[in-house]
Amino acid sequence: MTTTAAAAATTVWLNGTDVEAARRLANEAVIGVVVPVVFSVIAILGFVGNLSVIIVVVANLQMRSTTNTLIISLALADLLFIVICVPFTAVSYAITVWPFGTAWCMVS
Repeated sequence: MTTTAAAAATTVWLNGTDVEAARRLANEAVIGVVVPVVFSVIAILGFVGNLSVIIVVVANLQMRSTTNTLIISLALADLLFIVICVPFTAVSYAITVWPFGTAWCMVS
């Protein structure tokens, strides 16, 4: 066995454990926590921001214009995306199984 082959063998197997598999599992664990937290922050900020845009434009008569109608429709579309898609995507990163059934899997 050459020196590089021996070094490769010791990096792949250490005390009977696959080091690369252990690293992958550790990375998946970190991703399983960090991504849902980031998605939650995005969802909360997006929900509050889009809802406040809708409330401000609807509540003020002076704000009702063609441009603001477009802004309301964009805020509503973004709000629906945040409510419908973001939580399920965050859950799919957090756990390894899909708990919402086949129909919702096809939707999202």
